[in-house]
Amino acid sequence: MLLSVCPEHWSGQRKHEVAEMVLATLRGFLVDARTSGGTAGIAAGFEALARALEREEAT
Repeated sequence: MLLSVCPEHWSGQRKHEVAEMVLATLRGFLVDARTSGGTAGIAAGFEALARALEREEAT
């Protein structure tokens, strides 16, 4: 699913790398939510992930 939302002009390797980064980040958010119960760090993390993806797409 994550590979399908990557821009078509990206190479297969780049799509795979970005999809793995997003998946790993989401897994980390899940672990954080289950262990800390807090959401402030997760919200900040989502904002940072969104900025990173915007920069990645711009290159």
